[in-house]
Amino acid sequence: SGFVCAIFTKLFLILAGGVEGLVVFLRLIGIILQIVVSIFLFFTLKKSYSKEMSFYCALSVFALLPKGIQVAEFSNLFIWSMVCTMACLWNLYMGSKKVRTYSILAGVFTCVSILCYPSFLIVVPFYVIAIFKLLGDDAKRTMIYFMGTCIVMGMAYIGYFLLHMSVSEFLFGIKQMMTDGAHDVDVMERCLFYLEELGLIVLPSLVCVAIAYVIVKIFVKNAFLEKRKGFIMVICIALLLSIVYQLVVWLNPSDGVYMHTPLSFYFIAYGMGFFCLKNEKALKWIYFIPAGVGFFAALLLTNTGIRVTGSYLLPGILAVFCALSSVKTDEKIFTYINKGVAVAFLLLVLFQRTYLVCETGGYKEDIFYVKQKALSGSAENVYCRWLDGTKYNEAAKVFDEYVEEDIAVLCVSYNSLWYLFKDCTISNFSTISTPTFDERLFEYWDIHPDKYPKIVIVDKEFFDTNEIEALLNVDNSVYCSEMIAVYEIEN
Repeated sequence: SGFVCAIFTKLFLILAGGVEGLVVFLRLIGIILQIVVSIFLFFTLKKSYSKEMSFYCALSVFALLPKGIQVAEFSNLFIWSMVCTMACLWNLYMGSKKVRTYSILAGVFTCVSILCYPSFLIVVPFYVIAIFKLLGDDAKRTMIYFMGTCIVMGMAYIGYFLLHMSVSEFLFGIKQMMTDGAHDVDVMERCLFYLEELGLIVLPSLVCVAIAYVIVKIFVKNAFLEKRKGFIMVICIALLLSIVYQLVVWLNPSDGVYMHTPLSFYFIAYGMGFFCLKNEKALKWIYFIPAGVGFFAALLLTNTGIRVTGSYLLPGILAVFCALSSVKTDEKIFTYINKGVAVAFLLLVLFQRTYLVCETGGYKEDIFYVKQKALSGSAENVYCRWLDGTKYNEAAKVFDEYVEEDIAVLCVSYNSLWYLFKDCTISNFSTISTPTFDERLFEYWDIHPDKYPKIVIVDKEFFDTNEIEALLNVDNSVYCSEMIAVYEIEN
């Protein structure tokens, strides 16, 4: 799923001739892509719902960053591609004559989702069901274009790799990716981790629902004479209370683990969809169900947990907003509450986008933690935490002093941008933000001896230098500070 960043990185290198400022450029590209997706969704929904509600939904998509990172990385690509697939199917449902165009585009965006999470394959049958349930006479033609595109793109993607390696090497690479130490977690351990996260989400959600029920029971007369409206009113007030709760968490000055995403709101709103979308066949099959299954598919492979993947429920939540906006009622309080929820959610995610910054491990980080600037390299002029910025700038000096062009370098760090300080050979088999450093490195170096490192640079905040010394059979570092250690490896 890194192909989008790779394409624009190549463009940047051609235009700029170096990597300085690359991160800022990729963030600008991320903003542009997110704007395009949001505009596409706005014009799609506007065909069925009010401009106002369509705008709220589009702006919510624009404001959403599952990891707080404004680049076209896999979590952003996943939500963007899901939204685009759904928008294509909705245009077909609304009777668009561009059957071939939208069907092919839906197939392309579905392939992008699968590249982000291969387990997203389990969502494809639900798209197929939606096509046959909703598109009538155009269903067969849509199905041919949609599935044909998926198959052709899948074969082309695999074919690209097979041009550069044998089938056995390709399968070996897939196996190594699936058993990566950051993702290869025991099923029971993974489930316990998810249950722990759910506890942080479900408890405040239930409290919000209980308080909302009491409020409606006391202050809204005859609210439950019509059960459906009474239930919706309770849930809407619960959603508003969950927003207040989330703001309190975000603005709490104390440190500690917290949820970067308003997951209590997400889970209450998505749960509401099981009730209010019963008679909304199209919204249910195009947006709501695929979003829920996509969320589950991501959980099968992710190492980030629910705090990131919970954001993937957003398309289903937007379906709930659209359904509520079309409810006919003479009660103004009902209309005000429904609209208030959509507006409050929009303001919340905009606040999230402007106040919070990219967090590590769920810890509280906001704009007031940003106190240092990267002075050179690909992250030049990017502001970050004091510790991260200081360490990054020190790493730049270390590369200047100890790393020569074209030699193999192993950075034992979560910051893979260090590799871009010099035109060097990367010694690790992965440059993801959660790399692992274990005996598998030697298996990789046996296959690719040219990757064996001559210089090892260790981020001492995250990795014990004693473990690295034992793993690589080295003892004395040639450079050692409070944050970074450097080792020279003899062949």
